[in-house]
Amino acid sequence: MKETKVLFITHCSRKKDNGLKNTDKKVAPDKLYTARFIKRFVAKCKEVNVGWAILSDKHGVVFPSDEISWYDLSPSDVINNDEKKQQLIQTLYNQLRTFDKVVFYHNPKISWTLQILRSSINPKRD
Repeated sequence: MKETKVLFITHCSRKKDNGLKNTDKKVAPDKLYTARFIKRFVAKCKEVNVGWAILSDKHGVVFPSDEISWYDLSPSDVINNDEKKQQLIQTLYNQLRTFDKVVFYHNPKISWTLQILRSSINPKRD
């Protein structure tokens, strides 16, 4: 029987390691993002040994083995730009389509992430 491929993801945050700002240094997502909810999310995923990733406004899904540099892009920069939004939706679709199940942990105060994820599940095709 095939094992179910599951991924736990959460959204990124504006809180990042400012020591990396204005540098080209690339680090893993658990080193870049410094928000408390991300630290707790990553720690719990590691504790129970499940696959995890961070949903980035700029990069789509950032896996633990990925390294990215500090960036400043707000959700509204993506949501209010149809081209950027469609690019992110397509990126998410491509990154997530190999998983059987994606479990999304989000801050209830931030609803845009669910809108983008829902769109990436069934992206519109020309």
